[in-house]
Amino acid sequence: NGLQGSIPSTLGNCVNLSTILLSHNNLNGSIPTQLSGLHKLWWLSLGSNYLTGKIPSSFGELDNLVCLQLTNNSLEGEIPKEMDGSKSLYVMELASNSFSGKLPGRIGNLEGMQVLDLSENALHGSIPASLSQLTFLFLFNVSYNNLSGRIP
Repeated sequence: NGLQGSIPSTLGNCVNLSTILLSHNNLNGSIPTQLSGLHKLWWLSLGSNYLTGKIPSSFGELDNLVCLQLTNNSLEGEIPKEMDGSKSLYVMELASNSFSGKLPGRIGNLEGMQVLDLSENALHGSIPASLSQLTFLFLFNVSYNNLSGRIP
């Protein structure tokens, strides 16, 4: 599509939204924190846009979120520690952004995680030992980062 402009914060008023698929557009600006009020949201796909800023830490409150796809944007900052409380999260694709900092130490709390793609960012430090608790994980990609140490 050719959708342009920013994601309107008023989208957060659509309290029955369960799916937002806005990938492959020309959207810019930051991700509105108001989206964290969409407690029925289970799929959020905003990949391949021109989004900037950080992932709102309040996204950790999205109890039903199964899939978070933010690949191929210009997002930055750390992956919010609050995200490790998202027990329902199965897919987290954050590749090809400018995320920095360390992987959340309690990433193993994401018990149902199946796809974790954090490639092509600026993450550093080691891979947390808690990663070995992700028994359903079948795709783990941290290529093209600045990670060091051992794989747990």
